[in-house]
Amino acid sequence: MNGFTALSERVFNWAWTTSVHVTPLIVLVFLIQKLSGRRLTPGLRYALGCLVPVGLLLPVMPASPLSLGNLFPASSTVEKHVLVSIPVSISASVPVLAEGPPGLVRGTARFPAKGQVRATPRSLSAHEAASLVWLSGCLCLLVTAVWRHRRWQVSLKGAKSITEPGILGLLERAKISMQVQRPVALASMDRPSSPAIFGLCRVRLVLPEMVLRQLGPSELQLVFLHELAHVKRNDLLQNWLLMGVQFVHWFNPLVWVALHRLRADRELVCDAMVLQKLEPVERIGYGRVLLKLLESLSVERPPFSSAIPVVSSRSEIQTRMIMIKNHRESSGAARFATAALVTVLGCVTLTRAREDQPAPAKDPELSGQSFVPAKPAAAPERLRFWLEQYAMSGSAELERQAQTAIRQIGTNAIPIYLSMISTNAPHDSAEQYHQMARAGFSALGPAARPAVPALVDLLNNNDDVDVRSTTAFCLGAIGPMAHEAVPALTKCLRNVVNVNYSGIYKGYDFGYGGLGFLKERAATALGIMGPAAEPAIPILMLATNDKRWYVRNAARVALMRLRGESVLPLIEELKDTSDPISWYQRAMLVSDFGTNAEPAIPFLISALGTSNAIILGHAALALGKINREPSVCVPALIPLLSSADVSTRQKSLYALGQFGKASREAAPAITRCLGDSDPWVRMQATNILKGIDPTAAAKAGVR
Repeated sequence: MNGFTALSERVFNWAWTTSVHVTPLIVLVFLIQKLSGRRLTPGLRYALGCLVPVGLLLPVMPASPLSLGNLFPASSTVEKHVLVSIPVSISASVPVLAEGPPGLVRGTARFPAKGQVRATPRSLSAHEAASLVWLSGCLCLLVTAVWRHRRWQVSLKGAKSITEPGILGLLERAKISMQVQRPVALASMDRPSSPAIFGLCRVRLVLPEMVLRQLGPSELQLVFLHELAHVKRNDLLQNWLLMGVQFVHWFNPLVWVALHRLRADRELVCDAMVLQKLEPVERIGYGRVLLKLLESLSVERPPFSSAIPVVSSRSEIQTRMIMIKNHRESSGAARFATAALVTVLGCVTLTRAREDQPAPAKDPELSGQSFVPAKPAAAPERLRFWLEQYAMSGSAELERQAQTAIRQIGTNAIPIYLSMISTNAPHDSAEQYHQMARAGFSALGPAARPAVPALVDLLNNNDDVDVRSTTAFCLGAIGPMAHEAVPALTKCLRNVVNVNYSGIYKGYDFGYGGLGFLKERAATALGIMGPAAEPAIPILMLATNDKRWYVRNAARVALMRLRGESVLPLIEELKDTSDPISWYQRAMLVSDFGTNAEPAIPFLISALGTSNAIILGHAALALGKINREPSVCVPALIPLLSSADVSTRQKSLYALGQFGKASREAAPAITRCLGDSDPWVRMQATNILKGIDPTAAAKAGVR
C-alpha cells in the first residue's frame, strides 16, 4: 500500500468514526430545537447547531466521566477516536511485501537474472476501496465548489463598480451602524438574482442591476445591513469551513441536514442583528424588502456556493417572516441557560468513555479470584503504554522492559485484555486493541492459563473472524497450558461458514486477513500445543494445500513441530528457489522455526549481497526472527540501513532491534536513520537506539 492510500485510509477512519460519534448529537440538537420552538432565539438556535461542525472537526474525542459512551461499556471501554491509526508491527508473522528494483546479482543461490522478476499485483481490500470511494466523493465536491467559486470570480471581472455617492453613503452609514471596519467594495452585475457578498480577502457586495432599479434608498440600506452582518460575523470564512466539513462527511445524510439547518439559522441570526438596529415600526419594512427580493429570485442558490446572498431559497422565507414578526431580544437568563445547555451537550456527546472502566466479563470463569483484583491492576494509561511498547517498539531491550512491566501487573489485567478482544469498536480501532491484547497474552505466556476457558468460549461462539483470529493467537501465546483449546482450534482450520468481518469487511475473506489469518493463527497455535494437538494432524495436512501461502506455511511448520522433524530440508528447498516471491515465502517458513533455523544463517547472509529488494529485505527479516550469531549478522545488516528501498531499511532495523545490545556497533548507522524520510524508519530507529545504546540516544536528542 503506498503512502497516499494509507493516509486516505487513516483520514477516512477518523471521518467515519467521528461522524458516527456525532450522529446522536445531531439528533439531540434537532429534538431540542423542535421542542423549544419559538422560545429559542435565533442566536441560541445557532449556538446549539454549531456543536455539530465542532464535533465533526475534533481530531480526538477527550475522555470524560460524563460521556454517553459510559452507558455502553461493552463497545466503548476500549474505543478511542484518534486521527493517527497504529499500523501493524513489522514483526507480524506475515511481513509486508514491497516491490524493489528487479534483478539479482548471482551468488551461491540460483537467483533470476535482471528483468525476470515479476511483481505480484495485490487487489484492493474492501476497506481500501471504501476509503478511495470516500476520497473520490470529497474530491468531486471540492472540485464543484472550486468551479463555482471560479465562475463567480470570472463573472466579477465584468461587474461594474458602483461609484454613485448616494449609494456609497448608504453603505458607509450601514457599516457605522454594524460597526464593520473592514473595506467592502460595491459592484453591480446582471448575473445574481439576489444581493450577495463574495470574497475572503477582498469582500465585495454584489447588487443585481434589477434590484438597484426596484429598491429605494431606505430599502437598500436594509440590504446593506443584512450583508454587513455576515461580514461582521466572518460568515464567508465560516461558509468555506462548513463546506469542508460537508465534503469530509458527505456519506452521512444527517450531516447534510444539520449543516443546511445551520445555514438557515445563520440567516435568522443576521436578520435579528438587522432588527436590533431598527425601530419596531421599521421592522415590517425589512420583511417587505425580503419579499421583494424573493419575487425577483429567479434561481435558488446552488449548493457549495462561496457567495452568501440575502435570500437564497423560497423554502426559508416563511421561517424568516415569522421570526421578524415575533422578534424579541434574548434575556440574560436565556443566554445563560443556552450556554449551560451547550456546555452540557458538548461534555456528554463530544467526549468518549473513560478507559478506566473496563467492561465486566460475561463469562462465569472471569468471576474468580484470579480475575478480580482487590484494587485496580494498574493505571489504564500506563498499561496501554507498556502494551504498545511491547507490540510496536521493534527493540528487543524495550520489549523486555515492557514484558517485565506487563508481568508485574499479571493476571489482574486479563479482563481488560478480554474486553479488548471482544470490543465492538470500528475496524481500525478494534485492530489496535486486538494488537494490544495479543501483546498482553504474549507477555504473560503460560501465566495467562486462567483465561483459557473464556478464550475457548470466544473461539467457539463469537462470529467475528477478527475476534476469533486474535483469540487463536492468544491461545498460542499461552502454549501447551491451553491444550483444551485444541478441538476449537482444529475447527478453525476447516472452511468456516457464517463468519462476520468487522464493519465494512463483513462477510469477506481477503488475501491478508479475514479467514486466512484465522486459519494461519490456529495452525500456528496447534503447532505450539505439543502432543495434545496430534489429533489435528489430518486437518493440518489438508491445510498445507490451502490457497493462501501463509496458511500453508503455518500448517507445514505445525506438522514438522508435532512430528519433531528437522528444518534442514526446508533450508535446502530455500537454496534451490530462484523466484523472488517463492523465495521470500520459504524464507519466512524457515524463520518461523526461530533459533532452530540457525543453520540457515550463512545462506541468508549470502542473500544480503543481492540487489532485489524482495529477497534482500526478507533475508534481513528472517535473520532477525532467527536471532542467532549477532557477531556475524549485525555487520552484514548495517549496510542495508543505507538502502534506497524503504522496506529494506524497515526490515533491517527490525532485525537489528531483535539482537538487542549485541547490535550496539550499529548505533552510528541507526542514529543516521533518525533523519530518514520515512516516519516508520524514524520511529524504529528511535526505539532501537534507546534500547541498545542509551548514551548514543541521549547524544542524538532521543528521549
